[in-house]
Amino acid sequence: MNEREAINLLKHYRHRYANYLQLIISYAQLGKLDVVQEKAAELIKVINQDQLFHNMPLPKTIITLIQLTDMKSGLEWTPIIDLEQKPEIDDQQLAEVIQTIHQQIIEQSMNLSLYHGTITFQQKKSEPFTLLLTCRGNFSRKDQLKDSLAKIDRIQIERATDEELSFYWVAQ
Repeated sequence: MNEREAINLLKHYRHRYANYLQLIISYAQLGKLDVVQEKAAELIKVINQDQLFHNMPLPKTIITLIQLTDMKSGLEWTPIIDLEQKPEIDDQQLAEVIQTIHQQIIEQSMNLSLYHGTITFQQKKSEPFTLLLTCRGNFSRKDQLKDSLAKIDRIQIERATDEELSFYWVAQ
């Protein structure tokens, strides 16, 4: 990653937090303190989740996911961290799997739609590392998407509807 890419990633977070703060200030100006408290608590939760994500010992994966979300492809990922112990996974391999999954979803999606996904990094004791993915949007070509994702080694589709896709990937 070069300096310009690093700066763009920092801008992404600055913009995200600034949006929350603008919303909080607007509600405060309207005197809606109950909503101010709700949005402030939401912001704290987001910051805590970001901290857990950034503290994972998977730097390539972290950068890859931030870059994918920042590239304005129409698919935004929210990471969720569920680690009982240090992840037992090769960082490069995980970054490549995430990039492949992202690309398959983008290729099979509607160009003008916005998709939101969660990607849970899960490492339970005595179990293999698992990615749990849920993506919401317009999946009118869900059968094609399921077929393309199924070609990725160790992907299991749990549910596919016109509005939501849930699947997981398990490391060896």
